[in-house]
Amino acid sequence: MTKRILIIDDDDDMLEMFKIIFQGPEFDVVLEKNGMDYRQILGLKPDLVLLDIMIKGYHTTGAQICKEIKANNKSLPVFLISGEQDIEKIALDSNADDFLSKPFDIRTLKLKIDHKLKNNFHP
Repeated sequence: MTKRILIIDDDDDMLEMFKIIFQGPEFDVVLEKNGMDYRQILGLKPDLVLLDIMIKGYHTTGAQICKEIKANNKSLPVFLISGEQDIEKIALDSNADDFLSKPFDIRTLKLKIDHKLKNNFHP
């Protein structure tokens, strides 16, 4: 079954890299360069959200969006991705399921996502 991954990052190069990483029939990747309201995110019905913490030009941070998602849908996995030095604390404070520090290892990213999607699946 195809899994939809929503990726929000303001960096075009990062989005292109994610597109390459997750290409294939097992993923439906939705890329978004601008921030999105949690209602828009939930409306896309993703199976997992990868969310940059700092989104240039958007009125709120990825951490705040994560908090809103988790307040309205605790079961939707959200991973924060950032170069912020205190990303672990930010992820914990925003109820994120996991986090990755930029730069990150692609294999680690895929393993974490595969693990979360398999363990979060409810037929």
